[in-house]
Amino acid sequence: GFWSSGRMRYCAACDNGYQCTYPATEPSPPKDLCRVGGYCSPSSRFVPCPAGSYSNTTGGGSQFACDTCPGGHFCLQETANFVPNICPPGYFCPPGTRYGIQYPCPGGTYNDQHGAQA
Repeated sequence: GFWSSGRMRYCAACDNGYQCTYPATEPSPPKDLCRVGGYCSPSSRFVPCPAGSYSNTTGGGSQFACDTCPGGHFCLQETANFVPNICPPGYFCPPGTRYGIQYPCPGGTYNDQHGAQA
């Protein structure tokens, strides 16, 4: 992600949250907002949200664009929409769960419902 107005002698780095595809003539072109599921920092590099978190907005410029996955759901790496990732029966998913079968019900217990948090 670099840009130049044409009057500049050198190209400058684009703003965080933008990828600036060639040819970019401004530091934060609306068409080049970083996509959902991660953030762009530095501007030329997309960084996916780690498992256990998600980002459902464009233009993320730092790791703070990724929110903790809510309880009852799991979030794989680069999750943009956690809603379909409902915790399966036989497992529970506290906030920040990375995959659906991360937390099985302890021995001697069961859960026959989707979306259990504890």
